[in-house]
Amino acid sequence: GEVCGACTGAIMALGLKYGENKAKSDEMCVKFLDSFEKVNGSYVCRDLLATGDKGRCADFVVSGAEILETYLKQQA
Repeated sequence: GEVCGACTGAIMALGLKYGENKAKSDEMCVKFLDSFEKVNGSYVCRDLLATGDKGRCADFVVSGAEILETYLKQQA
């Protein structure tokens, strides 16, 4: 019920790309979560699925992947 799994996976990918620079990694993870929250209303699983419709998970995975792609294409 905490952080959405799509966000957790994206944060792991950002860590792989920016992990050698902790400040940059932290910055990119915060930016990702802010963007995900702006698009989806939250990045907390229980809030995202408050309606009980677990079928929405696929939408959150797609949304997270699209946002992640933007950040992975940026120069370190």
